[in-house]
Amino acid sequence: MILIVEDDILIAEHIRTILEREGFTNCIIAHTYDQAVICLEENLIQLSLLDINLGGGETGFDLAKIHNKKEIPFIFISAQSDPIAQEKIVESAPSGFILKPFKPVQVSTAVKLLYNQIESTTIKLDDGKNKYIIPVQKIYYVQSNRNYTEINFENQRIVVRKTLTEIETVLPKEQFLRCHRSFIVNKDRIQKIHQKEVVIGIKSIPVSQKYKVNFEKL
Repeated sequence: MILIVEDDILIAEHIRTILEREGFTNCIIAHTYDQAVICLEENLIQLSLLDINLGGGETGFDLAKIHNKKEIPFIFISAQSDPIAQEKIVESAPSGFILKPFKPVQVSTAVKLLYNQIESTTIKLDDGKNKYIIPVQKIYYVQSNRNYTEINFENQRIVVRKTLTEIETVLPKEQFLRCHRSFIVNKDRIQKIHQKEVVIGIKSIPVSQKYKVNFEKL
């Protein structure tokens, strides 16, 4: 999902239209800092387009700090290009910068380039109803729920109509380990390993006898 943060309603809709014409149909818009924070908490955002001046106290630079903490790539779109702004832009470490007024091709090209980078670290899932592009490293664990599977992140989850075995085939085998008939875990997220369970965040996940061998060398 792409987050567009722009206080000008017409410009925000223009950016969304540009992206939708290129096939990026999963876009949401926030017009304020507070709206953007809510979007980041409630949605699995893959990348953002951030205006710097949001017409209030907080700015795109404040949102950039949140993005960097959550490891979400972002592109600044702004009319600010003075030396002070340039210094702050560089410090914020965006994946790109687009100067207003912009041409549609500048927006579409920047997003396509960034998406190409993201795709190398994501998996694509299509359950017949929804399509997902999921950042692999952000997955904590995957849990089976009959014909559905829950993909769990730090504070979010998505549910797809696929079996755990189907999900297992697209996950990197060197990073994701089966620990139970109902669970697959991201070994990079494991905090503790006990005899019969592993701990990821506040979740204790069972390790069955069949899969203990997967954890002996960790």
